[in-house]
Amino acid sequence: MMVRLEDWYGEFGEYAIEEYIRERFLESKDEMERFYRVISLIPEDATSLLDVGCGTGIFLKLLHKYRGIEGVGIDISEVNVNFARAHGLLVEKGDVANLRFKDKSFDVVTALEVIEHLPYSTYKRALKEIARVSKRLIIISVPYNEKRRFITCPYCGTVFNPSYHIRSFKEKTLTSLFPGFKLQKIERVGVGYQPIFPEKLEKIIGILRRIPPTAKYMCPLCGFKRPPSKPRTMKDKRRSKIEGLLGFLLRRRQPRWIIAVYARNLLS
Repeated sequence: MMVRLEDWYGEFGEYAIEEYIRERFLESKDEMERFYRVISLIPEDATSLLDVGCGTGIFLKLLHKYRGIEGVGIDISEVNVNFARAHGLLVEKGDVANLRFKDKSFDVVTALEVIEHLPYSTYKRALKEIARVSKRLIIISVPYNEKRRFITCPYCGTVFNPSYHIRSFKEKTLTSLFPGFKLQKIERVGVGYQPIFPEKLEKIIGILRRIPPTAKYMCPLCGFKRPPSKPRTMKDKRRSKIEGLLGFLLRRRQPRWIIAVYARNLLS
């Protein structure tokens, strides 16, 4: 039986949620730049926004702080929803492929680091639902031209991407995602690194470095998992720095994300 991945999206391992948010997002220059860039793309006269896959509500909090817009969020993780609500945000548990809102309910709909995760069974439906409830604009962000890597579950042997990125995006693939909407603008943000060696050589390099291929994962089939964990020793911290340095030296630099803005066609 397939496990519920929504449980994984609310898994913070050894971290308190606030601690995880601070370390992984608020203290990350790239992540914050991505949020600020999206906020800058929202029209000045926009008054309503739906953020699908809102997580713990970081973007909604920033949106209210800097633009005064009290956005609405949906997320599949009950842990995330409860955390966001406890911090005064209008967030509810929901499915992006089956939104409860009426047609054209929001000036803007955002999906930030969401659609690359959607399974085959819901992907097309989700795109239609996002388009249906947006009155004016859709703004998405996705990893840019990602060369996905896969790991093998040590328990059941299932091969999967540890970030659950099911598809990769670049400019050409973003052209006509949403029915009734036209791609208006593309922006690139952040600094990312992609492997420059063939996959087999990458694995050999990983073994020689003695650094695990990923810090956390959960098998989507059997549920075997490695939750987020903190560095336990100075050796772990040095190891992390070495991994970052080798990533810089052995990979090519490119934008980390691509942000796309879609405007509703006048006749739709």
